[in-house]
Amino acid sequence: MAGLLPLLAFGFILASDVKFMLPGATQALTVLDNDCFLPVVAGFIVFGVVAGLAAAVSKAPARWMGWVLAALGIICVVPPIAFFAFLAMFVWSLVAGIWLAVQKPAQVPAREPDVTLTAA
Repeated sequence: MAGLLPLLAFGFILASDVKFMLPGATQALTVLDNDCFLPVVAGFIVFGVVAGLAAAVSKAPARWMGWVLAALGIICVVPPIAFFAFLAMFVWSLVAGIWLAVQKPAQVPAREPDVTLTAA
């Protein structure tokens, strides 16, 4: 997700300082803004695959959500449908956040106190 930061920065610079920029600088920032998408794609792929597999192999109650996220991360590799996978990841994050917020806290079993006797 950190790959979005350069895109936002280029867009902000273009929008706020357009009166004070030379045409060459404006053109260079526009090209960077249009073509700097690989960090975004790489970030979505890494987030989807790594977080999805981590959730899928854990003992979480909804492991299927991890498999869905891992599949979305793999789908991000395919350019024509990657945009829809990005949108689906945002929806997944929203659903997972709401789902985690409404869950009851996990019941942690009480541990037996450690009563080992040590010789002095």
